[in-house]
Amino acid sequence: MAPSKLNEPPPSFTATGTSSEPYTGAPRNVEYINNINFASSLQPRSYEIRGTHPDSKILFTDVTILDSTGQEPYRGDVLIMGERIAEVGVVLNVDELKQDPNVRLSSSC
Repeated sequence: MAPSKLNEPPPSFTATGTSSEPYTGAPRNVEYINNINFASSLQPRSYEIRGTHPDSKILFTDVTILDSTGQEPYRGDVLIMGERIAEVGVVLNVDELKQDPNVRLSSSC
């Protein structure tokens, strides 16, 4: 790579026939996602949690939550319903869930 010359302004690029208005149309020069065919080895695999009933509920109380936003970890609750995480942080009806015999309760030590 050739060395840069000092005190020389950077090259400027101007497009002819351009407008000062920002473009607001559909993306240009991009294939729509429906037209892209991925190899079968790149397709997501179907999975299920074996032994988990779809109506099961597990409540984790007073746990440390790291949400990967850059904020500090915080204390909260996590509700899992069936195979899905349903609520994280503030579980709205946590007192009712704690009293429900069908909810498996797990609290931090």
